[in-house]
Amino acid sequence: MLHFFDHFNYRRIMGWPWKSLVFLAISVAVTFAAFSAESQAQQTVVYSMGFEPGNSSTWSVLVRDWGCPCPAATFNFRATSAARTGRSGVLINITSPSKIDWHVQLQSPLFNLSTTQIYTACVWVRTNIANGANIPMNLIARSGYEWATGTTIRATADWRQVCIPYTTPASSAEYYYTLDVGLLTGSIFADDFTLVAQRNTAEDDAVYCNSTNVAARINTIRKGNFSLLFLNRTTGMAMNGIRLTSLKLRLAMHDFPFGSAMEWSNVAKSRLSWYLDTAKKHFNALVPEWSFEWPSYEPTRGQYNSSYNYLISKHIDFAYVNDFVLSRGHTLEWLASYPEFAQHWSRQSGCDNYRTYLQERITRDVSAFRGRFQQYDVFSEILHELHFVGNCSGMWPGILYDGFRWAAAADPTAQLCLNDYDLITSDDWYQMVQLVKDMKAVGVPIHCIAVQAYVSTQDRPTPAYMKPRLDALAALNLSILITEYNFFSYWDGGKPVWNGTEAEQAKLHEEYVRFWFSVPYIKAIILWGFWDTNIWVQNGGIYYPNTTAKASAKTLSTLWGTTWNTTFNVSNIGLPATGMFGPYIGFYGKYYYEATIGSKVYSGYVRFPASGGARQTAKVPL
Repeated sequence: MLHFFDHFNYRRIMGWPWKSLVFLAISVAVTFAAFSAESQAQQTVVYSMGFEPGNSSTWSVLVRDWGCPCPAATFNFRATSAARTGRSGVLINITSPSKIDWHVQLQSPLFNLSTTQIYTACVWVRTNIANGANIPMNLIARSGYEWATGTTIRATADWRQVCIPYTTPASSAEYYYTLDVGLLTGSIFADDFTLVAQRNTAEDDAVYCNSTNVAARINTIRKGNFSLLFLNRTTGMAMNGIRLTSLKLRLAMHDFPFGSAMEWSNVAKSRLSWYLDTAKKHFNALVPEWSFEWPSYEPTRGQYNSSYNYLISKHIDFAYVNDFVLSRGHTLEWLASYPEFAQHWSRQSGCDNYRTYLQERITRDVSAFRGRFQQYDVFSEILHELHFVGNCSGMWPGILYDGFRWAAAADPTAQLCLNDYDLITSDDWYQMVQLVKDMKAVGVPIHCIAVQAYVSTQDRPTPAYMKPRLDALAALNLSILITEYNFFSYWDGGKPVWNGTEAEQAKLHEEYVRFWFSVPYIKAIILWGFWDTNIWVQNGGIYYPNTTAKASAKTLSTLWGTTWNTTFNVSNIGLPATGMFGPYIGFYGKYYYEATIGSKVYSGYVRFPASGGARQTAKVPL
């Protein structure tokens, strides 16, 4: 049936001048199957649409003849080819595009949304358009047809989920969701729409993130009760009744990884000693910034020995000699479209060969670095980049699943991660959650989410903003790591730039590092470079090019070396029959001890790792 509507306000909001219009809306009634509401991670499904026969709720495909070129499109709500699940989905065929994307639009029914709730709406889409297509999804207020929020997904031949996540409406009112495809020529397939709601926790999140609660959590979750058991070095028996003249204990290295991206190849020889000494001063974990990425590691097939030797002699040996607690392998594959990736030899001879090459790469290199890299980003930024693979029919997501399985087989001890951005600085966390759920449902061995946290000072995402997004990721029961963080002011030519003051930068480091360290399920924090000469974010280092420390370097040194340190210096200690000293409360980590009996001094190191639990005892032979 035909409907004629006056959508003047909608066009005005979208920036079009008013003139005589004819609006043609082709609407068809479809229904949704009854869905029993269920709660998961505080979310309640309020609406689910599988586009199956026998339903009664109204959706529409709207074709607007407003100005020319005029769109021509057909639709089918019973298309078996558009079924992701069940028997049918929505098929939209566009034979003549318009000059505005919303001139052809899939539109949901009206929903009453409330300011007391947070809503996430998702729909699955794919397309037969060569090389894929950008498809906007928008939330529109019924009153005045005002745009509320939206997102865009790159649809490919494989099903992908597009979501408008974590939205609280400006006012409690009627709204509807749209997919806008008027710019395209070809077929768009859509299925499985869901709308879920959860309580707005903004006030609770603000309380969680205040400085008092942050400090209290750090003292609770990052410390344990430790004891020293002094033993006779010869007999192995407890030192019974011995009096220690003095005992010194000092936290030498945190068990919690705080690291940096590092590369040696572009550091001048005159600065290399300073560069390495500075890394040892601030960090206990590292990740190669680019030398393990496939185009750098193996620029020509079979030519990787020099890269392997570089990583071993630089990153791996440096981490081992300095007793770093974590070395990460970044990244086994990054499906980026940058020239060095798009032109890599692995993508030049077809999809089947690519699959073979990737299996060789992952199996060979994870085996070669087994036990040396404790953790890998198996794939990087797959929510945003699927270059080449997205055009290999049927390859995605199977190649993702297989990549993790190949890595697990090569090193069963390694932690395997997905690494991506906008998970906590925007709302791409929802796509990550769905992706990981799909992986876990078929038994893919995934252990961690590597969260990039590049924080812009423009519309800055605060810790309270990040908190519910981190919670949603943590609900997957995987380790959460902040694996790339830094601060920037604006973008310039595709690169982020910091132009704030030293004091402003130092304040941000203190605020965010304190917050992340206070979150129980965050297992590491990695700064993406520390020196202005050797860093992606222009001026974003904690040291100037001339090696002078900025205020941020001093702030971080104070946090990890003073604020979060544990030191004891006691004297004249009579050990009980058990030979025990303690318990004392301290941060998890590696401790230097120095025990004096008369004029004889015994020294060494003991470890109290977080994995050892809240009460631990270390043996000290004298």
